[in-house]
Amino acid sequence: MSTYAQVQHVEDPWPRQFTVAEIPVVQDLLDRAERIVARKINIPARVLNGLTTVDDVRDVLVEMVLRVLRNPRGTSSQTTGPFSQVIDRSVASGRLELTLADRERLGMISTSG
Repeated sequence: MSTYAQVQHVEDPWPRQFTVAEIPVVQDLLDRAERIVARKINIPARVLNGLTTVDDVRDVLVEMVLRVLRNPRGTSSQTTGPFSQVIDRSVASGRLELTLADRERLGMISTSG
């Protein structure tokens, strides 16, 4: 079970409550997201040294999961009849991954001058 984020943290910005069947899926995504981050950085040490905060870690994990939930198949575009839609993969990549913005929030990189 994820230490830094809970299913409720993902559900709060989501447009509806998760179903009973969706809750374990979201929990699994959170657990996997935390393991991905933990393989890259020592989270407790970064928080202790002031390079990031517990809130930022939670926000990154939630955003990682939301990117999957918004586009679970990783589709880049879809067409229905005469209508087409291009999906912004930066907010809905369909993959559990750390973006440049995520890395900045976790103190992995600095963009200051």
